[in-house]
Amino acid sequence: MSTAPSTWVPASLRPPLPAGRVHVWRARLSAHLPALNLLASSLSAAEHERAGRFRFEADRDKFIIRRGLLRRVLSRYIETSPDRLAYAFGPNGKPALATKTNDLEFNQSSSGDMTLVAVARSRPLGVDVERIKADGANLNLARRFFAPGEIEALNRLGSTERTQAFFRCWTRKEAFVKALGEGLSMPLDNFEVSLLPGRSQVAKVLRGEPEAGPPWELHDLRADPAYADALCTRGPIEGIDLFDV
Repeated sequence: MSTAPSTWVPASLRPPLPAGRVHVWRARLSAHLPALNLLASSLSAAEHERAGRFRFEADRDKFIIRRGLLRRVLSRYIETSPDRLAYAFGPNGKPALATKTNDLEFNQSSSGDMTLVAVARSRPLGVDVERIKADGANLNLARRFFAPGEIEALNRLGSTERTQAFFRCWTRKEAFVKALGEGLSMPLDNFEVSLLPGRSQVAKVLRGEPEAGPPWELHDLRADPAYADALCTRGPIEGIDLFDV
């Protein structure tokens, strides 16, 4: 069965989530600015404390909207209100729901005006989104963080293709590290991913190979032409459903 995403659609209140599928939610932060106070009311004391550390109001508002939307999305799958959600954190900071009465896995990524939330059942996953900037596709940066095969692939491309491939590579690597739950402890040059568009797998782990098991699969989401994005899942999935918050 094809896992290629279809189109982004508004979701029902509680969309069914079978074990073989992944849900990905897309939101533009600026569209939810009118609901800032409502979203803020669902945050925990720790989240409010962290929001207060931002120097600029715009950055603080984005943080509140991101966290409030994450709570709103997750509350669709469990029998509780957004303000009653509690999180637990892995050794490297990956969040999970504190309650063990459900099998929900999730991950969130934000860049610019975009945030993505991926949700699945009993399946490790990671998601990443990055705003594409032509001056960000820096070969010196690639040499610092990318694996040798990825750098060689970038060097073979023209400037326009290189920009797209750079951010495709970056988001796939970040999504894989987030799915592993390794955080910054897993250097990005420890493994290789494909720079070609479309579904693929983590091509090669060079150092620190993960435990044996199903392959790590990478999927393009195409949330917006101005952004690169990637979803990483453990093993094959039946499909991806795309929703707008």
